[in-house]
Amino acid sequence: MWQHFRGAGHAGGTANETIIDFDKGVSKTDFLAALTMGESHQTWNSTGINNTVADGDTFVVTAQDGTTTVTYTIAVPTKAIGESYLNGKVGYVLKSADPGYILGETHGLIAATADYGAPTIVAWISGTNNITSALNGNTLTAIGTGLANTDAMRNQPDYSTSVQVNAASVCYDYNTGSDLHSWYLPSLDELHKLYLNKGAIGGFVNNLYWSSSERNQWAGFYENLTDGTSDGLMKGIGSYVRCVKTF
Repeated sequence: MWQHFRGAGHAGGTANETIIDFDKGVSKTDFLAALTMGESHQTWNSTGINNTVADGDTFVVTAQDGTTTVTYTIAVPTKAIGESYLNGKVGYVLKSADPGYILGETHGLIAATADYGAPTIVAWISGTNNITSALNGNTLTAIGTGLANTDAMRNQPDYSTSVQVNAASVCYDYNTGSDLHSWYLPSLDELHKLYLNKGAIGGFVNNLYWSSSERNQWAGFYENLTDGTSDGLMKGIGSYVRCVKTF
């Protein structure tokens, strides 16, 4: 008798279930339209759903036997993509498959409201003793790895901390008044989420942006915010930077 919500998931397995993994602000019409029946001849009671789906809303599904029911409670994130929050914009809300997801809590990424020093571009890394051709090993690309990647960049021997030239220091030193050293250079997957939500976040240009993911000893990964493609770029070349932090 399972239903399916495109882009969503279920937590449970009993007569009382929770629907998760969709964004704040979904209308009742769109929510119901995205559901598909698990069995023919099911009946749905959607009177417990608000016109804009709210946390704790419910709907009841009765199976084709006319007796078996499942009550679905809807868990709605408390933050919407693009919402102003903690001196930035919500850039991504974690889904159940993401590291750090906690059922019943809302966590994710906050993007800075503008690129660093727009339209300034900076190198991924620069400094002395051929640091631009030295491997620092922070090759992780997944959501949740950007902070460790940024720390690995900054802790590399001979790394210059000048905010004029290095992408990691630019974000480490980013400060909106009360959050110095809370920001970091996003990993490639984190940066891709910003690309997907760039319209709601705002302020991006159609150009290359640095991630904190290292491709090899000579190159870091960038993402092209024009089309979402990514590749490696020599570390000493300048690209745009948009800093993030977690909430």
